[in-house]
Amino acid sequence: MMRKGFTVARCTVARLMAGQGLSGVAHGQGRVTTIPDEVRTNH
Repeated sequence: MMRKGFTVARCTVARLMAGQGLSGVAHGQGRVTTIPDEVRTNH
């Protein structure tokens, strides 16, 4: 909404997004860097 020139509180944006079934960007979820081999054992 800031792009359109509106000043809006975060709680208002959260309420509007929730009403539309939208969620924000998930930060800090990390990355999967390896894919474990199901057959391999660590012996």
